[in-house]
Amino acid sequence: MKKKINLNCLLLFVILFIPSISVAYKGIERGTEPEEIYISSRWYATFQCGYYGLYYSTNNGEDIELKYYTPNPFAPDSINLDRPHLISDMTPGVLYCRTSEPYLWISNNYGENWEFVEVYGASMYNAGCVEGEIYRRYVGLSRSDDYGSNFELVIDSLCMVTEIGISPGELYGINGNYIEGFKIHYRNDYGGTFTQQCILDSIIPVVANPYPTLSRGTEQGELYLITWDSLYRYYIYRSTDYGQTFEFQYQSEYINTYMWLVYYTAGREPGSFYVMMYSYDDLGFGTYLKIFYSNDYAETFTEYFHHLTEDYFVSVEDQPINQPSQEITLNNFPNPFNPETTIHYQLPFNIENPVIEIFNIKGEKVKSIYTFPNGSLGTRSVVWDGTDNYRNQVSSGVYLYRVKSDNFVSKPNKMILLK
Repeated sequence: MKKKINLNCLLLFVILFIPSISVAYKGIERGTEPEEIYISSRWYATFQCGYYGLYYSTNNGEDIELKYYTPNPFAPDSINLDRPHLISDMTPGVLYCRTSEPYLWISNNYGENWEFVEVYGASMYNAGCVEGEIYRRYVGLSRSDDYGSNFELVIDSLCMVTEIGISPGELYGINGNYIEGFKIHYRNDYGGTFTQQCILDSIIPVVANPYPTLSRGTEQGELYLITWDSLYRYYIYRSTDYGQTFEFQYQSEYINTYMWLVYYTAGREPGSFYVMMYSYDDLGFGTYLKIFYSNDYAETFTEYFHHLTEDYFVSVEDQPINQPSQEITLNNFPNPFNPETTIHYQLPFNIENPVIEIFNIKGEKVKSIYTFPNGSLGTRSVVWDGTDNYRNQVSSGVYLYRVKSDNFVSKPNKMILLK
């Protein structure tokens, strides 16, 4: 028998500051059809294909398809998927993304291509429950019914809205603080007033972060509440009466939040709920993606695991690469090294104008070494002295290096500089 929780008397768990949990951003979003979800993840290891990737699934995350990648996060004409806030209205194939800049972008073909919509202060956005509906939160709350082309002010004061309901005009919000308690509010028409549903009484220190977060459901009155405790576990609660009372649904195990980024959303199908986490391997390269799917209102979960580096190390169609007739041999010695290492490689004979490229853990290129034959034909070596292109010494850490030419890009290898 589940315990019914009235949040007027609920004492939330003590929450410590957890820097890698995103409250403002949302890396997973449901689509318009059952089992349809969008996922955004960092993708450092595949320099050949980009820095960040957007994936799409039609079976709850069991299989995912790469839809878009960011080849250069600093390019003005490219959407930057670092720390994205993904939102979807009821239009099939339409997906919005508020980026960290902050800019608003829209895709009309399931995330494959993007068009810039606007930049408006430090706005955040929520998708509505009908086609073309999107809300902008900046000082007040504004609404658009034409995919963000035009907005009309709905609330003219600093608004508390953090989630949109499943019926036109439904708005949910949390405001308050850790001393007075967080309050959940609700309204069901565009021009009405908010009704206070409950108060989240709390023993959480004022300096604690993040705030409790809300996620809309799929049924009338359904609302999810997600909180964290000081032991780095998340808790999921569910309401069926528009946020007046909640039932406890799920408690996670300990999560190393300095390694894993965590996002969540209710699905489009009744009972569906998703938790998405992604991280890197021990050296900081190679992205791991975990998708936890529930079909019983977040009581139990099935896990789908994807190693993005192994599964999706592919050439993208709009950047074709003519592969040589044979693979290259690429290694360096010593490794780890200080102060220098020798990179050895054996090239196929049809490689044209090869260059050694070295990247830091952020995916930034620090060195390009143009090569010449050294030894027998096709076998070459270069020495890297631990400096960048400006002859500055780089810091200790993990670096990736690869061979790039006019007609080929190799898979990267890792090396470690220890000082």
